[in-house]
Amino acid sequence: MKKYRILKKNIKVKSEFYFLGYYKNHEIKIEKDNLTWDEESYTYPRWYIVVTGPNGGVCYDGWWGDYLRNTTIDDAIEEALMGSKLIKVD
Repeated sequence: MKKYRILKKNIKVKSEFYFLGYYKNHEIKIEKDNLTWDEESYTYPRWYIVVTGPNGGVCYDGWWGDYLRNTTIDDAIEEALMGSKLIKVD
């Protein structure tokens, strides 16, 4: 269940591969990449996430993905918000 709500006016771009938007004055950029394991030819999605605060400081910068399940852009947005401490983790 989603623990956040990003207003439509704060979403600049959203597709299944890319997100650019704002939450609590923080800019969130997310891009999808696929990592392929040569041994098994197994591909799982991973996401490059950058969350920048209003003062220009970076709150989150790095790769995220879960090889045990097929993560979506909405999962990546939630990870960006939790990882940058913009929403609480239960």
